[in-house]
Amino acid sequence: QTMMISKMDVAARGMDLTNTAFKSPLLQVAVSVGSELCDWLTHERIPRKDYLMAMGPAEGFAQPNRNGLQVLEAAQRCSEEVTSKFGKFFSSSGALGRRIIPDEYLPFWEFEPSSSWMVTTQTSILADHDEDYATQTFCNLLARRDTAPNARSLRYRLIYPVISKVVSSIHLHTTNMGYDSMPLPEGLINLPKYRIGPNDLALAIESLKENDTHDMVLEMDGCIPVLIGWVYHHWGGHLVI
Repeated sequence: QTMMISKMDVAARGMDLTNTAFKSPLLQVAVSVGSELCDWLTHERIPRKDYLMAMGPAEGFAQPNRNGLQVLEAAQRCSEEVTSKFGKFFSSSGALGRRIIPDEYLPFWEFEPSSSWMVTTQTSILADHDEDYATQTFCNLLARRDTAPNARSLRYRLIYPVISKVVSSIHLHTTNMGYDSMPLPEGLINLPKYRIGPNDLALAIESLKENDTHDMVLEMDGCIPVLIGWVYHHWGGHLVI
């Protein structure tokens, strides 16, 4: 009888520990995030392996700076407000956009602990361009990561359908919700403006990341808003133009 009571006591303590674990706010966030992602993938008919192939290279590519963090904070507040108003009706197409925004809640995942830079990058791009430009920029960036030059074109075509849906989902919770990126300094806004294509933007961003230092000097004949906007939201050192 004593042994039976002892076993029951151990079992009871085990149940208490399990209940405590499942009541943990952090675990509940992780479970909720995973559920939303699965729902979104099902809704968009995206196989998990295709999603991982497309988004895997995005992990930790860049880190938003102080200006970028203000954009993320605004996105988080807006996302919470929209979700509280529209609930599940609104959640299916925007689930991924919400998942990427609260980056500090994602250390549990084997994949994508730091993809919030896509929100700040896309917000900068959509100030002057459309979703397709953003999609092409991301595809050019991600297709080049850890991929042999002769395989990049194929990888681009394979990831484009997934990235286009990711971009649409993020858009649902960024500029489409009524706010924009941090405005550039007035001195930059008044410069003559030039436009570059999405492939050139991707190459420029990749080059900046390869030469990542604390300070930067950019030499240009005029202001390229989409490139300066990216630097303004992601560079951690001094910027001289």
